[in-house]
Amino acid sequence: MRFLRANVERPLSVEEVARHVAMSPSHFAHRFRAVARVSPMRYLKQLRLEHARTLLLSGLRASEAAQRAGYESASHFTRDFKSRFGAAPGDYAERFRKP
Repeated sequence: MRFLRANVERPLSVEEVARHVAMSPSHFAHRFRAVARVSPMRYLKQLRLEHARTLLLSGLRASEAAQRAGYESASHFTRDFKSRFGAAPGDYAERFRKP
């Protein structure tokens, strides 16, 4: 989990994270799910969305926040963000950004 948080902005795969903790990908995914109650990639997605939300609220545009949070597709980011936070990134930022 610490490794995922520290590397939230870079592309990661289960294989790479498993290698980092010296486990096979399947064993790592199974153990991770047992501890976190979600898959490693779902956990990473949650981290990325929280990171992007923080970036948006600090003043970055949605496209910049998406890129910095590790998303390659702005439309995929928008869809995930809206699903998680109930509003499109730009609308969310406008509503909650401090003046």
